[in-house]
Amino acid sequence: MNRFIIFLLLLTGLSCHNVKQNTELALNKNRAIEETTEEVKPEYGPMFKATIPTRNPYEVGLKIESIEDQTHALIIDIKLFGGAHYISPFSEIENKGRFTLNIKDENLLNLIGGLAEIEDSTENDDLYPLVNDSKNWINISKTYKQPFLLNTEKDFKVQGVIQFTLEPRNTREYIPFSITSKNSKLEVMIDGC
Repeated sequence: MNRFIIFLLLLTGLSCHNVKQNTELALNKNRAIEETTEEVKPEYGPMFKATIPTRNPYEVGLKIESIEDQTHALIIDIKLFGGAHYISPFSEIENKGRFTLNIKDENLLNLIGGLAEIEDSTENDDLYPLVNDSKNWINISKTYKQPFLLNTEKDFKVQGVIQFTLEPRNTREYIPFSITSKNSKLEVMIDGC
């Protein structure tokens, strides 16, 4: 009987020790998670900003710039963090993962020309093994400008999407947005934020 009681006391003592170790591990994991989910604060002018936790390696800002009476430009500012990169919209090879901008209803507004970089910067050329050609990788923050012409003076809402494949995590990113005109005032907003 004494052996049985000693065995139970020993078993209880060991299980309490394991619970204490597991509790300390859980507390350390919670501290690590809290440290990695700080929010990134944008550092640029008045734009619609999508603040994303640091575990997401990019941030997108959109704004409308007036050029002339019916001519405007969509300004796209992309900030990259933690070694993130994507294929340049000006890469010479056709690739589904390339940075693109699409507007769904071009009856209300027409895109003028193509997408342009506001400030030119260097791009990294890497050999693309599947087609034995090089791709231009963007691995720094960039600002793009897409001019457009309004075809109406009425109130409207036009939807569009920015798409690109984000490396190194190899995910297809879709950033839906809408351009609205209400009482002749243009606004752009990232949908879903």
